[in-house]
Amino acid sequence: MKHKCWVFFLLLSIQTQIYSQDSIAINFEDEPLPAVLKKLEKKFDLRFSYLDNLIKNRKITIVSKKTTLQKILGKIQEITGFVFEKINDRYYIIKKNKKLPITICGFVLDKLTNDKLKDATIINLNQGTGTNTDAKGYFNLLNVFASDTLSISYLGYLTQKIPVKYFTSSKCKYIALHTFDEILHEIVLKEYITQGFLQKNDGTIKISPERLEVLPGLTEPDVLETLQYLPGIESPNETASGLHIRGGTPDQNLILWDGIKVYQTGHLFGMISSFNPYITDEINIYKNGAKAKYGNRVSGVIDIHTKKDIPKKATGGFGFNMTHADAFLKVPLFNKKVGFITSFRQSYTDFINTFTYQNLTKKVFQNSRINASENIYSLKTSEINNKFYFTDYNIKVIVKPNPKDKFTFSNLSVKNRLDYSALFSNEDYKDREKDNLKINNLGFLTLWKRQWNEKFSQNISLSTSNYHLNYTSQDSFDQVGMLTIKKENHIKETEVKLANTIQLGEKHLLEMGYQYSKNNVSFLFENKTSYNPESDYIITENLNNISNAFYTEYTYESSKKILLDLGMRVHHFSVTKELFFEPRINLKSYLNKNLSIGISGEIKNQPISQIIEFITSDFGLENQIWALADGKDFPVLNNQQISFDLQFKKNNWSINVDNYFKKLKGLTTFTRGFSNTIEGFSIGDSHIYGVDFLIKKRINNYNTWVSYTLANADLHFDISGEQKKYSGNFDIRHSFNWVHSLKLKNFNLSLGWKYRTGKPYTKLNIDKDNTISYDKINGSRQPVYHRLDFSGTYQFQFSKSNTWRGKIGISLLNLYNQKNRLHTSYVISQNPNTQDINLIENNQFGLGITPNLVFRASF
Repeated sequence: MKHKCWVFFLLLSIQTQIYSQDSIAINFEDEPLPAVLKKLEKKFDLRFSYLDNLIKNRKITIVSKKTTLQKILGKIQEITGFVFEKINDRYYIIKKNKKLPITICGFVLDKLTNDKLKDATIINLNQGTGTNTDAKGYFNLLNVFASDTLSISYLGYLTQKIPVKYFTSSKCKYIALHTFDEILHEIVLKEYITQGFLQKNDGTIKISPERLEVLPGLTEPDVLETLQYLPGIESPNETASGLHIRGGTPDQNLILWDGIKVYQTGHLFGMISSFNPYITDEINIYKNGAKAKYGNRVSGVIDIHTKKDIPKKATGGFGFNMTHADAFLKVPLFNKKVGFITSFRQSYTDFINTFTYQNLTKKVFQNSRINASENIYSLKTSEINNKFYFTDYNIKVIVKPNPKDKFTFSNLSVKNRLDYSALFSNEDYKDREKDNLKINNLGFLTLWKRQWNEKFSQNISLSTSNYHLNYTSQDSFDQVGMLTIKKENHIKETEVKLANTIQLGEKHLLEMGYQYSKNNVSFLFENKTSYNPESDYIITENLNNISNAFYTEYTYESSKKILLDLGMRVHHFSVTKELFFEPRINLKSYLNKNLSIGISGEIKNQPISQIIEFITSDFGLENQIWALADGKDFPVLNNQQISFDLQFKKNNWSINVDNYFKKLKGLTTFTRGFSNTIEGFSIGDSHIYGVDFLIKKRINNYNTWVSYTLANADLHFDISGEQKKYSGNFDIRHSFNWVHSLKLKNFNLSLGWKYRTGKPYTKLNIDKDNTISYDKINGSRQPVYHRLDFSGTYQFQFSKSNTWRGKIGISLLNLYNQKNRLHTSYVISQNPNTQDINLIENNQFGLGITPNLVFRASF
């Protein structure tokens, strides 16, 4: 079976037909036209039909070392004024021109990027003559007639047929060509919620950070925080990277950076995303109906790309806000055959303690061991040191040696580090604490893209992603000894992908591919003491998973009438020795130019996810680890989702309604998001129902939109043989956003109000007999959450030449300083003298009023 699969894909990757135009060398010097035509008939296997009296006494001079039939006929037409009327690929009729010929010119360019297309082919379909564009995308044709039709084509782009009469004005016309993928997924909503948000026919949301208008609370387009303005996407814990897409948890989202799988998506424990927005070209978000090429995660897909093509000119910039500084550069090299893109970002909070950083760390550390130590100890603090810092950098090289081939080399590096130490002492006692945390994510990708012909292209890529978490905690108790706790979590992943795209026509597209990946996932917990060796232990696990996946997807689109995507992914995981079938469907029908309806569905499986560990729970930060499914205690997650949507657009009004149902199987009581309130270990399901609603209106430079999500997420667990139903850990029933944006010359202003109901939690009590009792699991709810955010920016030029541009801005989170309670947990302690139990309720609150400033310069 394995050999048959490889033979199949080997045959698939071989080009079966390559269409090319024969080129020959000619040397016609003052040669009679009849003799020239006979030589062309013999060379190209053609037949010319003409009147002898028409061509006699005509002589031709054409000398070229390399030319094509179309160019030869065009030159003869230019010399004689005759018209070559093409009957089919073999027969031409030569006629006398009864109309006055004209000369036309134009430029051929890419529809999306505006890049000039060199060597595009322009053919006069009536005469069989033609030419090619030069390096600037320019062409001209002599002796054509208004009744003629031109065919304009370029490898990988949809051919256009344009009447010559379109070119009859004195100015050269611009012809914009679409790639085949653009045609089949044409953007129908130019603006989804605001400028920079686009929606494609297949439901994909595309975000272009470079074009984004300012959003409430954001002076810079944070890649992940921006997504939270989409209906159905929440961050219950008020972080950038903690995205819950339609009830799924963050570890269930597939996040790719230039094709590299990313496991550490946030800085400062999720408050800032790990991706530099100033080199991010586009972000594609799938909430349902993801393409069959996406696998290994059961919730949303966030596919992030830097610029795919070589920059047309050198651009760059730098800037800073109250948490970090960054710089980026994009340059073309070697006559625009090579492109180089790089960025670097680093916090400076380890030596400058800004007001923004103080508010962020107050929120992050409030229930951690760091904050507890500083508040609980009655001892005199003699020394304390708390440093946190992060860096990320990206390098990308694009090489395009010819029109058919493109090579891309990308990398991503994300680093976070926390160094905390404290000495608490009085006259009789000393306690030294140290906490060191390092989190790194390093990834590389090499990609070769080959456009074999106009209808067949192929991608082959090799990528790696390495994730490392190392945490060490040390407590040195005076006159007692040393306690050391270690936690490590490592992922080493290598992935090879082969993707083939076959254009079956203007309305049909077929994608097929194979994906191989190898994961090594390990974790370690170590408890070591110098005073009680019997309590020492080491817990380790090291598992490997080899994944083989085949997928195929067929797309049909009839312009403004119907879109159909049918996909199938077949996946095998070696760690559980299971084979999974994952169908995908996306169907959209356009009832008229203003109204469309659609249905989408998918089945997806996930072999790696985050689980909660309680060994380092006292630390209070990063208490989840990545672990592979084993098919027993931790099954493969399975998600089944179906949704129905309706879209209406007219007179700058946009209305979207999306209904969905999800069933998530394979959850455990150690799955991310659970606490230890469910006794024992259990496996269960989650059922999620929801409606996403969006209404938007733009009036000139003012834009406003309202989004609302009504959702219900329930957990179904078999506990002690009894099936029980609970509210989900992140069951947010109602979520409402109202956003306003206004552009006044160089000023951009935005104001937004968020409102949502509180998430569930389990309340604990102390009974009269001095025992702990649990209320109904997730039977209580946090108070209602709401806050008002504001942002404003001003753009300016450093000089009249507009070479250097600048931007300054200010943002205010939680403008009226609402105290929002996000999470509740409990600490149980016992008095060693009286044996009485104490129950301490720890509440985690969101950010208070938090200002931020930004300055940027670019060229």
